[in-house]
Amino acid sequence: MGVDPPDRYLASFTGSLSAQHPLFLHVLKGQDPYLFSKVSGDEGRSLSSVFSKTWRSSSAVLAPIRIGIRPIGLLYGDRGPDPNQVSPQDLQSFQLFLGQAILSLNRLAGVL
Repeated sequence: MGVDPPDRYLASFTGSLSAQHPLFLHVLKGQDPYLFSKVSGDEGRSLSSVFSKTWRSSSAVLAPIRIGIRPIGLLYGDRGPDPNQVSPQDLQSFQLFLGQAILSLNRLAGVL
């Protein structure tokens, strides 16, 4: 019905929190959104080739979602397939959305 099977997309996350590819773990331990691209010179802070190829993204924003101080997940956003790049305005919009999402989740959890 026009929708790709999810298997290859889910498989692209394999090893995402491992020492061999620490980007997601690095972001999860941090506080702020992280803007990155697949052509980053820093191997530890770039997308894995499998992830980039599967999702066809050339740049994206990734941020930790926290309840209080505890990380519970990651929020990912990109501009679609190559060659679209995430702009400073996109990053600002992402940060506003992230702030509202975290505020709402913390209120639901009774933290605020």
